[in-house]
Amino acid sequence: APPPLEGDMTTSVPFHLFQGYIFLPVLLGDRTRVEWAMLDTGAAPLGILSLITARELARKENVDSYKEVDLPLPLGVGSKNGTFRALLFAFSIDLTLAHPQGIPFLMELDPILGASIMEDLSQDFDFQLSALVGMPFLAHARRVTIDYPHQILTLELANQ
Repeated sequence: APPPLEGDMTTSVPFHLFQGYIFLPVLLGDRTRVEWAMLDTGAAPLGILSLITARELARKENVDSYKEVDLPLPLGVGSKNGTFRALLFAFSIDLTLAHPQGIPFLMELDPILGASIMEDLSQDFDFQLSALVGMPFLAHARRVTIDYPHQILTLELANQ
Protein backbone atom coordinates (compact mmCIF):
# COMPACT_ATOMS: atom_id res chain seq x y z
CA ALA A 1 0.00 0.00 0.00
CA PRO A 2 1.19 3.53 -0.58
CA PRO A 3 2.31 5.56 2.45
CA PRO A 4 -0.38 7.44 4.41
CA LEU A 5 -1.35 10.91 3.26
CA GLU A 6 0.41 13.72 5.09
CA GLY A 7 -1.15 14.25 8.50
CA ASP A 8 -3.04 10.95 8.47
CA MET A 9 -2.47 8.30 11.12
CA THR A 10 -2.61 4.56 10.79
CA THR A 11 -3.55 1.79 13.10
CA SER A 12 -2.85 -1.87 12.38
CA VAL A 13 -4.23 -4.96 14.01
CA PRO A 14 -3.32 -8.60 13.39
CA PHE A 15 -6.34 -10.70 12.47
CA HIS A 16 -7.06 -14.40 12.25
CA LEU A 17 -8.11 -15.81 8.90
CA PHE A 18 -10.20 -18.94 9.36
CA GLN A 19 -12.33 -20.68 6.73
CA GLY A 20 -12.10 -17.53 4.61
CA TYR A 21 -13.40 -15.24 7.38
CA ILE A 22 -11.52 -12.38 9.04
CA PHE A 23 -11.70 -12.30 12.86
CA LEU A 24 -10.57 -9.19 14.74
CA PRO A 25 -9.63 -8.94 18.42
CA VAL A 26 -11.87 -6.31 20.04
CA LEU A 27 -12.90 -4.86 23.38
CA LEU A 28 -16.64 -4.26 23.87
CA GLY A 29 -18.09 -1.67 26.22
CA ASP A 30 -16.18 -1.45 29.48
CA ARG A 31 -15.13 -5.12 29.39
CA THR A 32 -11.38 -5.73 29.61
CA ARG A 33 -11.13 -9.17 28.04
CA VAL A 34 -10.34 -9.48 24.35
CA GLU A 35 -13.24 -10.89 22.33
CA TRP A 36 -13.62 -11.89 18.68
CA ALA A 37 -15.57 -10.01 16.04
CA MET A 38 -16.06 -11.24 12.50
CA LEU A 39 -15.43 -8.62 9.83
CA ASP A 40 -18.15 -9.11 7.22
CA THR A 41 -17.38 -6.93 4.21
CA GLY A 42 -20.77 -7.81 2.73
CA ALA A 43 -22.81 -6.70 5.74
CA ALA A 44 -24.57 -3.34 5.68
CA PRO A 45 -25.30 -3.04 9.42
CA LEU A 46 -22.62 -1.49 11.59
CA GLY A 47 -22.63 -4.27 14.14
CA ILE A 48 -24.46 -7.23 15.62
CA LEU A 49 -23.63 -8.77 18.99
CA SER A 50 -24.17 -12.33 20.02
CA LEU A 51 -27.24 -12.60 22.22
CA ILE A 52 -25.06 -13.88 25.09
CA THR A 53 -22.77 -10.82 24.85
CA ALA A 54 -25.72 -8.44 24.45
CA ARG A 55 -27.40 -9.80 27.58
CA GLU A 56 -24.16 -9.43 29.58
CA LEU A 57 -23.73 -5.81 28.46
CA ALA A 58 -27.42 -5.00 29.06
CA ARG A 59 -27.34 -6.28 32.65
CA LYS A 60 -25.24 -3.25 33.61
CA GLU A 61 -27.82 -0.81 32.23
CA ASN A 62 -31.23 0.44 33.25
CA VAL A 63 -33.87 -2.22 32.48
CA ASP A 64 -35.83 0.37 30.44
CA SER A 65 -32.90 0.93 28.06
CA TYR A 66 -33.18 -2.41 26.25
CA LYS A 67 -35.84 -4.89 25.19
CA GLU A 68 -35.68 -8.53 24.14
CA VAL A 69 -38.07 -9.53 21.35
CA ASP A 70 -38.63 -12.15 18.67
CA LEU A 71 -38.23 -10.74 15.17
CA PRO A 72 -39.73 -12.44 12.11
CA LEU A 73 -37.13 -11.04 9.74
CA PRO A 74 -34.46 -12.99 7.94
CA LEU A 75 -31.08 -11.43 8.72
CA GLY A 76 -28.53 -11.90 5.95
CA VAL A 77 -28.42 -13.75 2.66
CA GLY A 78 -27.95 -17.21 4.17
CA SER A 79 -30.58 -16.90 6.87
CA LYS A 80 -33.70 -18.99 6.82
CA ASN A 81 -37.27 -17.83 7.15
CA GLY A 82 -38.67 -17.78 10.63
CA THR A 83 -37.82 -15.77 13.70
CA PHE A 84 -34.79 -15.01 15.79
CA ARG A 85 -34.43 -13.66 19.31
CA ALA A 86 -33.02 -10.12 19.46
CA LEU A 87 -32.04 -7.73 22.18
CA LEU A 88 -32.59 -4.13 21.08
CA PHE A 89 -30.54 -1.37 22.71
CA ALA A 90 -31.53 2.25 23.33
CA PHE A 91 -27.85 3.09 23.86
CA SER A 92 -24.62 2.58 21.95
CA ILE A 93 -21.83 0.09 22.68
CA ASP A 94 -18.16 1.06 22.37
CA LEU A 95 -15.96 -1.17 20.23
CA THR A 96 -12.17 -0.80 20.39
CA LEU A 97 -9.66 -2.70 18.28
CA ALA A 98 -7.41 -4.66 20.65
CA HIS A 99 -3.90 -4.20 19.31
CA PRO A 100 -0.45 -3.42 20.66
CA GLN A 101 0.56 -0.68 18.21
CA GLY A 102 -0.82 2.32 16.36
CA ILE A 103 -3.37 4.86 17.47
CA PRO A 104 -6.42 3.58 19.34
CA PHE A 105 -9.42 2.91 17.11
CA LEU A 106 -12.64 3.27 19.07
CA MET A 107 -16.10 3.62 17.63
CA GLU A 108 -19.65 3.49 18.89
CA LEU A 109 -21.84 0.70 17.58
CA ASP A 110 -25.17 2.44 17.14
CA PRO A 111 -27.60 1.10 16.16
CA ILE A 112 -26.68 -2.24 17.64
CA LEU A 113 -28.61 -5.37 18.49
CA GLY A 114 -27.95 -8.75 19.95
CA ALA A 115 -29.13 -11.66 17.82
CA SER A 116 -29.54 -15.34 18.60
CA ILE A 117 -28.38 -16.22 15.09
CA MET A 118 -24.86 -15.21 16.14
CA GLU A 119 -24.80 -18.24 18.44
CA ASP A 120 -25.76 -20.39 15.45
CA LEU A 121 -22.84 -18.88 13.52
CA SER A 122 -20.44 -19.58 16.41
CA GLN A 123 -21.19 -23.30 16.12
CA ASP A 124 -19.09 -23.32 12.95
CA PHE A 125 -16.00 -22.32 14.96
CA ASP A 126 -14.28 -23.57 18.09
CA PHE A 127 -14.63 -20.25 19.91
CA GLN A 128 -17.39 -17.86 20.98
CA LEU A 129 -18.02 -15.13 18.43
CA SER A 130 -19.03 -11.96 20.29
CA ALA A 131 -19.78 -9.60 17.41
CA LEU A 132 -20.05 -9.10 13.69
CA VAL A 133 -19.01 -5.76 12.18
CA GLY A 134 -19.98 -4.68 8.68
CA MET A 135 -18.94 -2.17 6.07
CA PRO A 136 -19.69 0.98 8.10
CA PHE A 137 -16.88 -0.16 10.44
CA LEU A 138 -14.37 0.08 7.56
CA ALA A 139 -15.97 3.25 6.19
CA HIS A 140 -14.65 5.23 9.19
CA ALA A 141 -11.19 4.98 7.64
CA ARG A 142 -9.91 6.98 4.68
CA ARG A 143 -8.18 3.86 3.36
CA VAL A 144 -8.23 0.20 4.41
CA THR A 145 -5.56 -2.36 3.62
CA ILE A 146 -6.22 -6.04 4.24
CA ASP A 147 -2.87 -7.84 4.06
CA TYR A 148 -3.93 -11.47 3.72
CA PRO A 149 -0.43 -13.06 3.61
CA HIS A 150 0.64 -11.33 6.84
CA GLN A 151 -2.89 -11.21 8.32
CA ILE A 152 -2.83 -7.52 9.21
CA LEU A 153 -5.68 -5.03 8.85
CA THR A 154 -4.47 -1.42 8.52
CA LEU A 155 -6.80 1.56 8.76
CA GLU A 156 -5.64 5.02 7.62
CA LEU A 157 -7.48 7.66 9.58
CA ALA A 158 -7.65 11.36 8.81
CA ASN A 159 -6.05 13.45 11.52
CA GLN A 160 -9.07 14.86 13.31
